[in-house]
Amino acid sequence: MGQSRVRPPGGLAPGASALQGLLARWGLKPGAASAMGIAERLAAWMDWRDAIALAQALQPGAAQPTLLRWDGAAALERLQRELHLSFADRALVHDAADPASYRLHHANQQRLMAARIAPLRERLRQQLQGFGPQAAQLAALDAVFEQAFAAREQQALAALPSMLARRAALLRAQEIDWQTPLWTELQQALNAELELRLQALWGLLEALQAHSKDAP
Repeated sequence: MGQSRVRPPGGLAPGASALQGLLARWGLKPGAASAMGIAERLAAWMDWRDAIALAQALQPGAAQPTLLRWDGAAALERLQRELHLSFADRALVHDAADPASYRLHHANQQRLMAARIAPLRERLRQQLQGFGPQAAQLAALDAVFEQAFAAREQQALAALPSMLARRAALLRAQEIDWQTPLWTELQQALNAELELRLQALWGLLEALQAHSKDAP
C-alpha cells in the first residue's frame, strides 16, 4: 500500500516549493508570500456565497450511509502512475522544432490532470461521508474549499505554459540542443503541479484512513 503523504508543518506544500524553485531557475519571481494568516487568506478568497456554504457545512448533520469499502490509496497511486506516463510521452513532442509543441503538451496535460483528479476527489469525499457526522463535515468543508479556490487555482496554473514558452525562447537562443533541457524542465513543472493538485486528495485519504481504523 502507498505511503501516507503529510505536509511538513510550517512549510509550503512540496508541489508549491518545487514550483517556486523551478520558476526561480526560469528567472521568474513568484508573488511575494502574504503576511496574512491562513484564516485571513481564506476569508479574503471567499465571496459571500462561499461563506454561506461554509457556514452550512459547519452545521452538524446526520450520519451518511456507509458505502462499500474502496481502496482510495490504490486509486490515488494508480492515478499518479497514469498521469506520469502521460507526462513522459515524448512521442507527442519528439524532435519538435517548434517550442509551441511543448507549450501545447503542457496545456494538454493540465487539462488531463483537472479532468482526472476532480472525480477521484469527489469519490474520496463520498467515502468519507460514510463514517459519521464528523467525517461528513470534513468532506463538506473540502467541497466548499474546492469550489472557493477553483477559479484562483486555475488562473494561477494556466499561466505556467506561457512561462514555459518564454523559457523555451531563452534556451533556444542559448543552446543548440534546447529540446533536451526544455523537456526535462517541462517534466519537473508537470510533476510539481501534480503534487500541488493532489495535496487535498492526500488529506482526504489520510482522514479516510483515520476514520476507517475507528470503524467497527
